[in-house]
Amino acid sequence: MAHNTNLMKEVFYLARQRVRQLNSNFRDIVETGNTEAVHDFRKATRRLQSIVDISGLQRHPGRAKKLHRELQDFRQAAGEWRDSDVILHELKQMQGRDRAARDCWQILSRRIEEQRDRNANRFVQRQKARAVKRLGSKAKAFVKHGLQSKSLSNNMLRAFSNVLG
Repeated sequence: MAHNTNLMKEVFYLARQRVRQLNSNFRDIVETGNTEAVHDFRKATRRLQSIVDISGLQRHPGRAKKLHRELQDFRQAAGEWRDSDVILHELKQMQGRDRAARDCWQILSRRIEEQRDRNANRFVQRQKARAVKRLGSKAKAFVKHGLQSKSLSNNMLRAFSNVLG
């Protein structure tokens, strides 16, 4: 029983940590537009999504699925921005010594930078800090409620059996 209690505490700690990362990364995105913050925001949503999925396998699969979708929506909203950043990074590495080729890559880079800026503005306008915090709070409460059930071990075994086939 003590082992199960420690496991529950550890999972809830991880959920709280992911929610803090989610909020912190979103704040960094809005304040600085940092490329790494966008990447970290997407990672935090994916990791929190995994914790929510495991917490709701048996007791509340419908609520888990809804939270899963909401987290996925936030991640996908930042996806276009992240895609533009990755393409820009690749283009900068491809610029060669040939002047004509370099000019071509620079024109393409400028267009993608404009697209990136539009994607960034759209993301920041659509995704409000309040909505991110509310989603994080909902996820944290859901995980805590799911952990209070005696089915955490069963959920984890079921999750691992799904992964292992």
